[in-house]
Amino acid sequence: MKTTREQLYKEIWAEAITKVAIRYGVSDNGIRKKCKVYNIPTPNNKYWGQLHAGHNPKPMPLPDYTGDENIIFQNTYKPNNPKQKEVSNSQMMPELTPRQDKDRILKVYSSLNVNIQLKNPHPLIIKHQEVIKKAKQEKRLYHELIDIRGFHFYGDDKIINTHSVSEKSLPRLYLFLDALFKAVEDISGKVIVQERYKSIFLLEGCEIEFNNKEKYNQVILPINERKDKYDSGQRHTPSGLLTFIISVKNVKSGGYYPYRWEWKETAKKKLSDMIQEVFSKICEMPYYVEQRRSEYMIELQKQHEEDERRRQNKKRHDNELAQVKDLIQKAELWYLSKKLENFLDSIEIVQLNDEGLDKWINWAREKVKWLDPLNNFEDEILTEDDKSELIETQEKPNKNIYGYWR
Repeated sequence: MKTTREQLYKEIWAEAITKVAIRYGVSDNGIRKKCKVYNIPTPNNKYWGQLHAGHNPKPMPLPDYTGDENIIFQNTYKPNNPKQKEVSNSQMMPELTPRQDKDRILKVYSSLNVNIQLKNPHPLIIKHQEVIKKAKQEKRLYHELIDIRGFHFYGDDKIINTHSVSEKSLPRLYLFLDALFKAVEDISGKVIVQERYKSIFLLEGCEIEFNNKEKYNQVILPINERKDKYDSGQRHTPSGLLTFIISVKNVKSGGYYPYRWEWKETAKKKLSDMIQEVFSKICEMPYYVEQRRSEYMIELQKQHEEDERRRQNKKRHDNELAQVKDLIQKAELWYLSKKLENFLDSIEIVQLNDEGLDKWINWAREKVKWLDPLNNFEDEILTEDDKSELIETQEKPNKNIYGYWR
């Protein structure tokens, strides 16, 4: 479902978040997560206490937000959940991208059902049947094709991954997949087997991987039915309860598949009863991926702005520190020049009429002028770097022969 940031803000401050969550077909935690992402303040217990006491507390103002104002909720509708009975069936229909043909999708959705018998099966179903038929002609058992861990290891044929589905449950899975494959292709999608263990729906450029599996029950054989004394007696028998799984790649890394949805059969509800839910979710994936990508781009933009702010602050800091260091250096040079000037004045008072000393004092006063930062006097030999070296020499402590500071 789709709403706006301002609308969600008004709703959560008007009634309890749990009621708002029911309206959107999500959990209350899902509402709080969206509020955190979109910078929407949420009311606390004090607010509700004042409201129920008959007062008129003011909601926290909605802060500014630079991202997309539209908010998408991924419907987690569960008909048997009493907390979500208020969610209507119309909310099961997905949010679509502008490129998707909504009328066509609604038409396929409303007429979608699983046939009782397999008629004109999809080419991928036919190929899967042919591989099993070929294996049986070679007198191979079905469990040699698909073991209970779900690995197809017969031949190099690229076939749909039936992931641990028993031979007894396979015809029922065929009926479900056949109806789903044809429905996806009716809305301009494709069903592709990329690798031996990877099958995808390709819809609006979005790759949606799908898998099937069956639940197995562990049983312990009696001692008299075991092969030998080393046989633990553990066996796994198919329960007949199937699970259909779809997943899409991580928008951030583009690698593994963290976004995952499962439809598990129960004794009362079969996959055939859930095919519309599955189809709806598949149709929703292009829009879902675009939204995740949009949120990720906003996150990247925020991170870039934060990094730029840190760089600017560091630049200002380094520039300020450099100016302070220059100020300290000039003050130290000025102090050193005055100290040397006083020293030369004292020598002139004590030593008189010494031509060699007078020449040396004149030379020394030239160096004092050069040291004083207020004079801007340039020396013929020494440079500004030499001044810095003189300051560092003055500051560096000395060690005696034993390594102790003096």
